[in-house]
Amino acid sequence: MKRIFSYPRLGAYLIQVSLQKTIAKNVRALRIGRGMRQSDIAVLTDLPRTYISHLEKGEVNVTVETIERIALALKVNPLILLIDEAFQSIT
Repeated sequence: MKRIFSYPRLGAYLIQVSLQKTIAKNVRALRIGRGMRQSDIAVLTDLPRTYISHLEKGEVNVTVETIERIALALKVNPLILLIDEAFQSIT
């Protein structure tokens, strides 16, 4: 089997960063698409507005619980937050 990354830890880091950016992009797009402010999401999720801001910039590692809370606030399936934009267009 061919390895994609010669440094396994670096590969895991790149996948994590990519997923953080995907979640960030999706949360922001869905929030704006629903006419919501970061403070609206903060109130609905009981998270600080600054955390939502950092999340939308891809600066924080989100937990599964946080993904579920944000998905509930946005009224979407949590999986939607994890799917890259290119893939969403074919689903």
